[in-house]
Amino acid sequence: MNAILMGVMMLGFMAESAPTPTAFEFRDEMAFDGRSMVAYQAIGFKSKPVRELAAPFDAPKGARFALLPLGAAEDHSRTLVWAPDADGGPLLWIDADGDGRLDESERHAMTGRQIEVPVSVVVETKPEVRVERTLIFQRPAIGSGLRWAVRGYAVGKLELDGEPYDAILADGNANVTFGTIGRDRVWIDLNRDGRFDALTEQFPLGKPIRKGERIYVVRSNRLATKVSAVAREPGEGKIRLELAHDMKVEKVSAELISDLGELVEIDSIDRATPVPHGNYYIASLVIRTTGEDGQPWFYTFSGKNRKRHDVAIGDESTVTMLDGLDMRVEIGYSGKNEAKPGETVRVGPEVVTSDGSLVLKSCTVGSEDSRSSTEAAAVILFLSPEGETLSRGTSGFG
Repeated sequence: MNAILMGVMMLGFMAESAPTPTAFEFRDEMAFDGRSMVAYQAIGFKSKPVRELAAPFDAPKGARFALLPLGAAEDHSRTLVWAPDADGGPLLWIDADGDGRLDESERHAMTGRQIEVPVSVVVETKPEVRVERTLIFQRPAIGSGLRWAVRGYAVGKLELDGEPYDAILADGNANVTFGTIGRDRVWIDLNRDGRFDALTEQFPLGKPIRKGERIYVVRSNRLATKVSAVAREPGEGKIRLELAHDMKVEKVSAELISDLGELVEIDSIDRATPVPHGNYYIASLVIRTTGEDGQPWFYTFSGKNRKRHDVAIGDESTVTMLDGLDMRVEIGYSGKNEAKPGETVRVGPEVVTSDGSLVLKSCTVGSEDSRSSTEAAAVILFLSPEGETLSRGTSGFG
């Protein structure tokens, strides 16, 4: 009987510590109470198309190409073409409907410094949920670059210590979703003065928030229809990161996310770091080394399959990173399993760990803050049976 009662009490405690998520309301506006709620992101352009289009596209001379990471997954990224020196003035194309084509309706003349472009974006895949949003493209006062933001934010209430507080979710990385831990922002009117203080009431999503004697972690789904502040239970363990390879690392930065949705940042190797107890996966990893020419190399990896690492109270967990690092290549043909003369062959290199937990997203050579830095790429050669080079191409990673 006592065991049954204890089980009932524990279930009741668990239910109480996990509040029911609330739905926030989306507002298609740039600002709240005079404060901007959009976050502009710089666009990294390439000289060649980043992804093959589904239909031919005649790009103007000097055009640059990019993929905007919008929506639920990387394969929903949108092709963007920017021609700042086009005849008649700057032109911009974006695959607004995601069909892999750039038609005349997706061509925009940018006569001023800013332009608004409507897009349709998939934010959930099972089942598919599509939303209509507005992208804001902005040119700098000097130069030919371009940056973008997504108009809109979400408002609602969060429960802390049993009391409701006004809150705002802002899309911090301009990907049309509200659930990106460490990138999106949450504002909470903690002192209930009807205003939001940028220093004391604004937090990255997933960072701990103290209210009274408790610490909360705010989490949200991509649509901001399920938002909650979950109380973190006390207790710590330790995580020790180590590299599987004998690599001389000068700098490391790893982001880990717990099952509670809390973001933990670690910047050391072979040293135990205290963290709240829970199950963690590596969301991102940046490593800096120095090449034989003295130039710094920056490797950026992102989490892929969310392999979990348990950290119990009072225990230490060792996480070995980059074990079995290998390059895999995916080849796609227009036909079933062979390419005919004149057809396009798609080659996609991927550097990934043996357990699939981390995949290389970029490799940059040069100063992290320098405009002269270059991105390393894979060289792809098509050879004849005799070893003669028939075609040569390059590809980035990720």
